[in-house]
Amino acid sequence: MPGFNGYFLFEPANGVLTSISLFETSSDLDESNRVSAKIVQEENLQQALPNPPKITSGKLMAHKMPEFVGV
Repeated sequence: MPGFNGYFLFEPANGVLTSISLFETSSDLDESNRVSAKIVQEENLQQALPNPPKITSGKLMAHKMPEFVGV
């Protein structure tokens, strides 16, 4: 996916999933959301995702990531 820089998936509590995707531009993010929605429809995955996603976007203000060794 053009502009893709990373993806994180969390399960904070009670089976609720939260994900964070990092993209270079908001256009790259919009394209990713469009492709994801198309896949969900084409593969008939709506039942696996009973609640519609809540999409929030914004500008990354700070980050620090260590080098991953042996991953």
